[in-house]
Formats: sequence, structure tokens, C-alpha cells
Amino acid sequence: MKDAFGLIISGNEEQELRDLTMIRSIAAVPIAGRYRVIDFYLSNLVNSGVNNVGVITYRNYHSLMDHISGGVEWDLSRKRDGLFMLPPMVQASTNSGFYKGTAKALNGVRNYISRCSQNICILHTDCRTIFNTTYYEAYESHIASGADITLMYNTTKNTLKKPSKSEIRIKTDDDGRIVDMFRYQTYKQSDQICMDIFFINKSTLIRLVDDCIMKGGSDFIQDILIPNLELLDVRGFHYAQPAYKIDTLEGFFQTNLAFLDSNIRYQLLEESGPVYTKVKDEVPARYSKTSKVANSLVTDGCVVEGSVENSLLFRGVQVAKGAVLKNCVIMQECQIQANAVLENVILDKKCTILRGRRLVGTESYPMVVIKGSTI
Repeated sequence: MKDAFGLIISGNEEQELRDLTMIRSIAAVPIAGRYRVIDFYLSNLVNSGVNNVGVITYRNYHSLMDHISGGVEWDLSRKRDGLFMLPPMVQASTNSGFYKGTAKALNGVRNYISRCSQNICILHTDCRTIFNTTYYEAYESHIASGADITLMYNTTKNTLKKPSKSEIRIKTDDDGRIVDMFRYQTYKQSDQICMDIFFINKSTLIRLVDDCIMKGGSDFIQDILIPNLELLDVRGFHYAQPAYKIDTLEGFFQTNLAFLDSNIRYQLLEESGPVYTKVKDEVPARYSKTSKVANSLVTDGCVVEGSVENSLLFRGVQVAKGAVLKNCVIMQECQIQANAVLENVILDKKCTILRGRRLVGTESYPMVVIKGSTI
């Protein structure tokens, strides 16, 4: 795939994940104990032999840039091609430092796209899906079909959650051509879910974006794809492996807990290639004699003195004696003091739960505590 380059739009604040994305893009949200969402997208590209990757940031991108840095962990720190961080330009007329739509984001990095020596763009218009793959088969399918655009999709049987308002569904004919595309509606039925990944020729992408901006459009799917389905040859490539949507709290929560299953963990972290991430050296987790841990993932730097069941602990979490965690996702450097009880809870980074506190959510709507909070 030497003739392909990757372009990732890191996403904005997901409304249904606002407690986790108000200070970071969805691409920078921690997941699976030691990773960020962006790790899966970068690793899929690198494992496919793509060495030129641009990441379009939105706003609140400090966390994302700190994590990716120069791209060393993904072997993208190169003299030629490599990793390019593409933050939005501040416009003097509006003093706005963010893009109002994916098409405008693509227009903002038009110079980068035109300078790329590769001809095929693997475009990711959002970072809301966790999966592990290589793009060789989809790339070959796109080339062989001669399509203008090929998008990857999976089906509802390979997801964990209920549909979200932002989910895009498609319908294909017998030849694989997409004949309809719409946001999920109860009255329009389809089990084919767009994964927000598109294969498109560079010149076609530039032409479509220029036309969209000229007509006052702003969104790649709503203003470019959907109005042009009859004019363009848009094909679907079925990704048959599980792909986990994280665009709702339920989806994010269930996806994290899915990593407790060793089969899913292997599938998402190793099967098609390793998932690379920023290296942080920590001491091993420590368990006291009073600790009780069952069906949980406990990462480096944790200190566990209480009870942890069916939970995921990120780096540096401290669980004091008498504390009880059940069905929880606890992010980096959180402290749970003695005799606190948490069930169906997501703690963002550096939260402190004081002695004796009790927090209880539900599996379909877990309780979320925002970063740095003390309760």
C-alpha cells in the first residue's frame, strides 16, 4: 500500500460522551487500561504499510498532541513522510480555532492533501470505533472495483450497544453499490453501519471538498456523500470482524469491560497486528493481603488493598482497604479511599473518592465522574 496515505479527523466533543470529551477530543480518550482511542487508528494504518499519516485536530487537542508527540512509537518519525499533526488555523474574521464540520476540516488541510505523493487517501472522518485490522483487502477491493469511493461498514450483529443518534446506516444493492445512506431512524431499517472510513482518490477528494465548500456545505457525509450517491460510484466493503462503537456512554463502558474477555482482548490488541501506544514505565501492580480481585484487568503502578470485581483499572490507581469496586472503569491515578463502594462507575483521570462514599450507576447508563473531581 505504498500509494496510500492516511488522514484521521480526531473528532470533536461527542454529545453523549460530553463528560469525557469536554477537555479532549474523542481520539484522546483513554481506553483498555493503557491505550488511547487514536492508538487503534494509527496502528491499523502502520500495520497496513501506510507511512504517511495526517491527524486533523479539532480543539482541546493538547492531550492528543502530548500522547502522539512525534509518532516514534508508531515508527512515524521519519525524514520522508511520517506523522503530521494538522491543528486548525485561527481565522482573524471569527477568531475561531476549530473547524465547523468535517468537510471544512478537509478544506483546511487542502495543501497537505495536495502535497502527498500517494494517490489514495484512507480517510477516517471520526474516531468512534474500536477495531484491529489491516486495510489490504479493502484497498484491493477499492482498486479492483474502480469505485469513486469505498467505505467500510459492519453489521449490527458485531456491535455491543443500542444505536446512537449520530450513527450512519447504509443500504447496498447486489453489486455492493451504496444506494441509500442515512442517520439511524427507527422507520428506516438497515443493519449495515458505516465505520466512518473511506478510500478515495486524492484528486476526487479535493474536487468534492472544493465543490462542497463553494455551495456552503460543511460535513463530508451529509453534504458530500449523501447528495451525490446517484452521481458517484460509492461502494461498500463489509468488515466482518467485531467493531465496537464508543459514541455513547453505554458503548464506551461496555467496550472497556469487553477487554476483560481474553478472546476479545487478543482480537482487538494482537490478531491483525499489535496496537502501539506511548510507552510509560511503571512499577508492577501491588496487591496487599486484604485485596480481593476477580475477573479484572489491573495495570502497572496500581496498589490494591480492597475488593475489585469485573473492573478495569488504568495505571497508578489506588484502592484502599475496605473499598469495593464492581463493574467499574477507573482511569489513571484515581484514588478510592477506605470503605468506598462503586458499582457501574466510570472515573476519569485523577479523581478521588473519599472514605465511605457510595456511587452506583446502571449497566445501560453508568455514572461518570469528570477528570480531577473529588467526591
